[in-house]
Amino acid sequence: MLLRPTRGRTAGTFPAALSTTRLCLLAAACTTTVGAPEVALALDLPPVPVSYRIEAELHPDTRGLEGKEEIRWRNETGESIAALPMHLYLNGFAHQETTWMRESAPRRPGESELLARNPDPWGYMEPVTITQRVGNEEREVSWRPIQPDDGNPFDRSLGEITLAQPAAPGEVVVLNVTFTGRLPEPMARTGGGRGYFLVGQWYPKIGVIEPAGVRHAPAARRAARQFHGPTEFYADFADYDVTFATPPGWMVGATGRLAPPAAGMAPRTDGLVTARYTQRAVIDFALVASQHLVDRWERHSPAGGGPTVDIRYMVPAGTEHQIPRWHQSIAGALDVLGSRVGPYPYDVLTVVMPPFWAGATGGMEYPTFITGGSGDRLVDNPLLSQVRLGEVVNIHEFGHQYFHGLLASNEQEEAFLDEGFNSYWEGEITRALYGDAASLGYVLGRRVEGAELGALRLGSAAETIHEPMRKRPTWLFEDGTWSLQAYPRSAVTFATAAALFGQERVDRVFAEYFRRFVFKHPDTEDFLKVAAEVGGAEFEAFCREAFGKDHLPDYAVTDADVTRFKVPLGRIITAEGPLVVTRENRAQHAGVGLPEEAREEDGQVLVEILDPGWVSGSEERTGTIQRVKMKPEQLAPFPDHRGHRADDGHFTSEVTITGPGWATLPVEVLLRFADGAVVHDTWDGRARWRRYRVLRGAPLVDARVDPAHKIQVDAAPQNNALAVDADEGFARDWGFWLGAVAEWIAGGASLWL
Repeated sequence: MLLRPTRGRTAGTFPAALSTTRLCLLAAACTTTVGAPEVALALDLPPVPVSYRIEAELHPDTRGLEGKEEIRWRNETGESIAALPMHLYLNGFAHQETTWMRESAPRRPGESELLARNPDPWGYMEPVTITQRVGNEEREVSWRPIQPDDGNPFDRSLGEITLAQPAAPGEVVVLNVTFTGRLPEPMARTGGGRGYFLVGQWYPKIGVIEPAGVRHAPAARRAARQFHGPTEFYADFADYDVTFATPPGWMVGATGRLAPPAAGMAPRTDGLVTARYTQRAVIDFALVASQHLVDRWERHSPAGGGPTVDIRYMVPAGTEHQIPRWHQSIAGALDVLGSRVGPYPYDVLTVVMPPFWAGATGGMEYPTFITGGSGDRLVDNPLLSQVRLGEVVNIHEFGHQYFHGLLASNEQEEAFLDEGFNSYWEGEITRALYGDAASLGYVLGRRVEGAELGALRLGSAAETIHEPMRKRPTWLFEDGTWSLQAYPRSAVTFATAAALFGQERVDRVFAEYFRRFVFKHPDTEDFLKVAAEVGGAEFEAFCREAFGKDHLPDYAVTDADVTRFKVPLGRIITAEGPLVVTRENRAQHAGVGLPEEAREEDGQVLVEILDPGWVSGSEERTGTIQRVKMKPEQLAPFPDHRGHRADDGHFTSEVTITGPGWATLPVEVLLRFADGAVVHDTWDGRARWRRYRVLRGAPLVDARVDPAHKIQVDAAPQNNALAVDADEGFARDWGFWLGAVAEWIAGGASLWL
């Protein structure tokens, strides 16, 4: 049936839950063409090692939280466990010297700006009591803050619970926790005020202890980290049952679906209104509570199969007319990822467009619950209405449902497996929905393409990257580079892979990676194994090198020069015998000494290629100079170039190109001449430079490396071409415009963390 939107300022009412634990794809998905990705035919929500039953309440006037929770944690490590890590993420916002605040200072509002908005912007989270159920007895247990990552004594974002009784392998630990806390002023992922609260990372949460084999762990190990500024989260899959109370007149949306009150729960007598949400097999739980949002429901059946998804849009009052834009982006993301990667296994999704003043809570992903760009009537302004920034944020955050929410790689150690992979698919989705030419829309009438801007952003700071993308942990990348490493670098890597090896091969790799590791916390080597088995050895070698190089590749045409051929001075051997050429008689012997190949009577162009050779570890190649005949492509001539005429003699054209010295990044080289002849060559790029020299009856017009722009991982594509007579004014104007747009859009998306 068609779902009607719910309105008003009470807890929203969800449609009845769909009975879809086992998800089957549409039968049409089984009849794939040769080379198409093989997506999973069925996907079960797995049994999970953790469950949370939480009862909490929000006090808007103080931003306060009060709650209690029952945590059930099953020991799957195969070893006896005497202590458990516990995340207290809100303590990252407690004061100026927390680890999160120290690391985030360069990217966040300054102290004066923060305190100007609110003289008391801080948040915190503290357990009040913790007990462990042992038999029929509740035993108090102790906890203490720990700082295993940096030793910061001011940081209380991670704690350690010492169990009253150690947990044997397979045993379930039952903890009962009461807690108190406060949400911060909106600053990142969470917080609120003024009738709106994004409640994220808000409850005491058990940290991950990985069993042997997970992410190639040789033995059971702790993977729980402090709360770091440059990275996000890592968690076990868990079942959630959350009852949340607010004052009357507040609308609540959350991870999962609205459910009836829990059996045996007594009615509240304090005037607060409760909403209960439940969800199986997710890595986190977040919610929004507001007096000023309205909601509307849509239903979408993803093209790739899986359950029909009920989508709830929660937007500021007065912006409901924008929902069709947001729905197009979300439905498109469901279709593209569902058909090319794998089915979305949940039957519900909540999309929150926060008010403009709380934009710091936007652009964030939680399971079945995302916050997009700011919902504001400003979006309707003619200068902004053609820019798809809001759509792109929605698409990006939904993509995290896959690479963070379902694969659940370790965001703190290998953020590029989530942020970077997701940034690549963000580009694929926007192009599928809006076309290649203007996937981000138009700015002042000029098209804006996402991949172009991502590459420009990366290239503008390429010289700052001195570490491999796969280096661990992500929060210890060199200052100013972590976001480049986590976001655009792997996005352009896979765009390059698609150009080199074909889009179908890239899709097959991702589909198998998802099928094999959904709900299993893969790492980089897990992906590379799939890349080798499904994509082939050359595909895996490219990915491994791209992930492991400490610098970005840069192909460039560094020199292009033309000189008119003149008979060399000195003693020349001719068919009539030796001839001494002097300055005085040179003009009388214009054709003397010209090689026969330069006349091109066979229609081929003779190209002299200097390859200097290279050494890489135990491999090496001796340098060579070769003269190779090439059949040119014939295009329209440039008759006025340098005054060229058909009988204007011969010209020596010399071109030098430089490359990255990578082993897996071959590139096309193109030389274009005034008579319309175009010579193509392929260079493996393993040496640091290469030189071409051509003597023929037409001068060079320009030289280009990677003319089809396949190497999107190239750090500086703007230097890939060089004309003998360059139009520097045009290049400068276009480069400045693109740079300005890239900075504007990157600034608007800076909260994608």
